[in-house]
Amino acid sequence: MKINITRRNLSIYIKENATHNLSRKKEYYIHGDILVLVKDHLPHDVDLFSCLKYVEQEIPRHLFYGLDSIFIGTFPEFEKRQINAFYRDGAIYITNDQETDYDFIDDLVHEVAHLAETSYGVDIYGDQTISREFLGKRQRLFYLLKEEGFNVEPKDFLRLDYSYDFDMFLLNDVGYATLTQLTVGLFLSPYGITSLAEYFAEGFEAYILRDKKSVKEISPSCFLKRTNLMEDKYDF
Repeated sequence: MKINITRRNLSIYIKENATHNLSRKKEYYIHGDILVLVKDHLPHDVDLFSCLKYVEQEIPRHLFYGLDSIFIGTFPEFEKRQINAFYRDGAIYITNDQETDYDFIDDLVHEVAHLAETSYGVDIYGDQTISREFLGKRQRLFYLLKEEGFNVEPKDFLRLDYSYDFDMFLLNDVGYATLTQLTVGLFLSPYGITSLAEYFAEGFEAYILRDKKSVKEISPSCFLKRTNLMEDKYDF
C-alpha cells in the first residue's frame, strides 16, 4: 500500500513526535547547571520545558544559590504531610500530580522562596520588620476569630514557627473559605497565616506570579525585602 505523505503532513508528524519525545524526557536543567529529574512523569497537559523557562526568566540565578537538584514525582512525604512540594538538603521535591502549568510553577516558586530563606535569612528576618508585621496581623486575626465565636488561645497566635495543630485548626475548624473572607486585606492567602516562613513564601509567590501592587499594600515590609532579593541588593 502506498502512503501519500505530503510536506504538510510530514511537518505535523515531526512536530508531534518532537513534542511527545520532549514530554517523555527524564532530565532537564534550569539556569544551566541545576538538574531537574523527572522520576514520575507529569500529565501531558503540563509543559515542563515551558514551566522551567518561565521560572528562569522570572527568578534571577542568585536566588537558586545552594540548590543542586529538583525532583519531580511521588514521594512519601507528600501524603504524610499533605503537601505538594518541599525543600530539603539542597533539593526541591515536587509532586507530579499537577493539573496545569500554573500549578507546577506555583509549587516551584514557593519552594524557591524557602530556598532563599536559607541563603538570605539574616537579611530577610534580621531586623524583625517582617516578624512584627506578621505578628500584628496574627493579633488582629485572633480578635476577628474570637468575635466569630471560635475557641482561640492568644498563645497560638504569638508563634512564628509552624504548628501542625494550628494549621489543622485553621484548615478544618475555621476553614479556608471563612479565613479568606475574614482576612481580605490582611493576609495574601490563608496558608500565609500558618507561620512566618509561609507568610514570606506566599508573598514571594504573589510577587512573582500575581500582583505586586497587592503585596505592597498588604505586606509592605515583605514587599521591600522581596524587591531587594530580586534585585540582589543584599551582600552575600
